[in-house]
Amino acid sequence: MTQFDDVYAAHRDAVWRYFRRRSAADHEDLTTEVFLVAWRRREELPAEPLPWLYGVARKVLANHRRAGDRRDALTERAAAHALPAAPDLAGTELLGRQLGGREEPDV
Repeated sequence: MTQFDDVYAAHRDAVWRYFRRRSAADHEDLTTEVFLVAWRRREELPAEPLPWLYGVARKVLANHRRAGDRRDALTERAAAHALPAAPDLAGTELLGRQLGGREEPDV
C-alpha cells in the first residue's frame, strides 16, 4: 500500500461522516471529491492529514452548495420565461363528437 492508500483507509469514514452530517444527499460524491484533491496534492499532505482533509471538505461543500444555489436560480428564471402549457383538448374533442350529429343553428 502507498502512503496515500493509508491516508484514504484511515480517514475516508471520517470525511464521509462529515458530509453525511451536513448534506442529506451527495455525501459519497463529495467524499470522492475531497480525496481527488488529496491525490492531486499528495506531495503536500501534512503528517496529520485529517484536519487538512476537513478543510478541503469544508471548501468542497461550500462549492457544492453554491453550485446548487446557481442551479436553483437558473431553474426559477427558466420557469418564469417558460411558455404556458398547451390547453387540454381532450374535452373539446369529446364535445365535438357529441355535437357532431347536430345541425348548426340558424342565426
